[in-house]
Amino acid sequence: MNIGSYHKTGTHLIKRIFNNYKETDRDQVFNFYWNYYLSQSSGKSVIVIRHPMEIIMSGVRYHQVSSEEWLHKPWQSPMGNPSGQSYSEIINGLSMDKKIIFEMENTAIFTIRRMLYDFTYRENTLFFQLEELYDESNVRPLSKRIAKFSGLDENYLEKAIREAMSKKYNATTKVFAHTYKRHFKPVHYELFHKLFPSVTLEVLGYLE
Repeated sequence: MNIGSYHKTGTHLIKRIFNNYKETDRDQVFNFYWNYYLSQSSGKSVIVIRHPMEIIMSGVRYHQVSSEEWLHKPWQSPMGNPSGQSYSEIINGLSMDKKIIFEMENTAIFTIRRMLYDFTYRENTLFFQLEELYDESNVRPLSKRIAKFSGLDENYLEKAIREAMSKKYNATTKVFAHTYKRHFKPVHYELFHKLFPSVTLEVLGYLE
């Protein structure tokens, strides 16, 4: 079975969940796909999504501190980059308002559009929201939903999810729910609705 995610939707967490599952059921095989590589997968898939505006905020935080190689090379921006600075240099030199705009226009735009496209057109796939993992009361129902779709054992799944969320790093992700509400201003909402279809949040199951 395929397990998928997008940039900043919980890649490490979903891998941990299903690797935990394999510790109980070692015969189970999971194929992990990320972002555009999801298009290379076929068959049943479970994919984690995230509130689009939170993808933007998570990207802002991550891209300022990450050591990923591409962040430290001259950024080939779709908006142009005459200075030749790296993505990291550019975003670290901006005010928070401008960081959000830069992130939205340069990386999040591709992630969110891809996520929306897959959610709309991809078949034989169960999508669930990263935010579902933040609420303890959702774990059991989510385990049942994934199990019914995939044929996996719901008790093993629940155990795997709870173990993954008990890790310090994953537990702290809960504090990042809805941070966009603290930082988004009218200019950001306006740009968001300019870059993405008006039904984006509704289709993905997120309402403003």
